Amino acid sequence: MISMSVEPNHQEFVDSIKAEIKNTYGDLDKKTEDLAKAIDEAKKLIGEKASTSDIESRIKDLQTEIKKGEDRANEIERKANRAGLFGRDHQETKSIGERLSETDQFKAIQRSGSKSGTVNVTVKAIMTPTAPAARSPLVTATQAPMVTRIDRPLMVRDLLPVGTTTSQLIEYAQAGPLVNNAAIVAEGVLKPESSFTFTQAQAAVVTIAHWIPVSKQVYDDVPMLGSYIDTQLRIGLDQAEEDEILLGAGTTGHMNGLYNQRTVYSATGIPSNPTKIDHIRWAKLQVRKSYLAADSVVLNPQDWAAIEMAKDAGGNYLFSSITSGADPRLWGMRVVESDSLPPGSFMVGAFRSAAQIWDREEANVQISSEDRDNFVKNMLTLRGEERLALTVYRPSAFVGGQFPA
Repeated sequence: MISMSVEPNHQEFVDSIKAEIKNTYGDLDKKTEDLAKAIDEAKKLIGEKASTSDIESRIKDLQTEIKKGEDRANEIERKANRAGLFGRDHQETKSIGERLSETDQFKAIQRSGSKSGTVNVTVKAIMTPTAPAARSPLVTATQAPMVTRIDRPLMVRDLLPVGTTTSQLIEYAQAGPLVNNAAIVAEGVLKPESSFTFTQAQAAVVTIAHWIPVSKQVYDDVPMLGSYIDTQLRIGLDQAEEDEILLGAGTTGHMNGLYNQRTVYSATGIPSNPTKIDHIRWAKLQVRKSYLAADSVVLNPQDWAAIEMAKDAGGNYLFSSITSGADPRLWGMRVVESDSLPPGSFMVGAFRSAAQIWDREEANVQISSEDRDNFVKNMLTLRGEERLALTVYRPSAFVGGQFPA
């Protein structure tokens, strides 16, 4: 049973989503049963050496309908998450700029007439009104006096569990590959030994920061200031963070990124004439051979576009419908398009269980007029900063490389 606690003026929306969930999954169950019956009927006709053309057409139609139903279910799930249906109260999603402009610290700075101050803003409250341990992949777009806040796409951070730390250095156990020698053993015979090696690993907290200049007029216009922070400071921090989580080299001041610690993809044994889609499935198999289940794949947007645009000899799209608005998936895995990963590269992984982000310092925004010649130019400097670390418990859970030419 789903437990819900919602605002009265939100109840109608919640009821509509509940009805959609019931109808969609009921329809999916019915079509799945019909498909199973059709397959059994086809097997019977094959055994009787009768024509199967009609039943094959019916099976194809049912498969298409089921795919549409799954896409619809994914979309409803997104709506339900935003509405707080899964045991969480519905809240309005607010951006970092909106949160900053509403803080008592910011209002006190404005009242005092000061042009310098520090405002601390909680990342979890900003990015995840419905999930306290990770940033939400959906940021509602609003129209501001100067610019429109850009929707933040799904990022690698959204795939990972998130914790907090007060340390500068995190020590943890990193697991190596499992050597499984389990076997049937006769009575009185020595049992075989398996090994699962652990090594002591460390992850240092790194600092990601940047600053932007703004005019006093922007500062005095609170909605404009909020929008400016959202479109400049936040997006810049997110992209730099994505670069580190994926490609950090592990040198001083940098994370040891997921792609840097990955197991290199091997195409050995793959069937002939493989496509990019085939290589991704083979990489998923490589993760599975480490007794792990890959849940997501990261691709450069250019490679994902090429996969989505693949066509058959008749010019029909092989992968998806151009009108589909569901979350992208490939071989059952979520797809994240990342500009941090170079074109031609990919990575498949068990993100939910094999790595974790640790927030040391949440978003911190400082406002100052005492930077260089700001005072005489009526300018202000806004600086955004965060500190975090990345731990990778199972490097074998991440497999990646380059698509063969």
